[in-house]
Amino acid sequence: MSTKIINLTFSVVTSTIENILSSYPEEPYQKAFDNGTLRQQLIAYVLNRVPNKYTIEEEGKNIAPIHSHISWEVQVPIELMVHQGIQEVLDEYALMQVS
Repeated sequence: MSTKIINLTFSVVTSTIENILSSYPEEPYQKAFDNGTLRQQLIAYVLNRVPNKYTIEEEGKNIAPIHSHISWEVQVPIELMVHQGIQEVLDEYALMQVS
């Protein structure tokens, strides 16, 4: 039976970004992060700053819901990094637009 490695943190980070961005005003936050490049920069920003967790998935077997594999000790820093990353990535983007 074949197996593959799954990065659980990636899925948690992307869903956390979606949830958090939905609570931010549409202008400029949601609109700016609709841009695929800025969204990818935000995901990379967070993934580079939090511990990643992996699991092995066997072909034909479903793993438990991803959030059940991530403890609150990991989830809280992810949320904090998302908030911080939103501001830093947006600030960087604004600086590049001015230059």
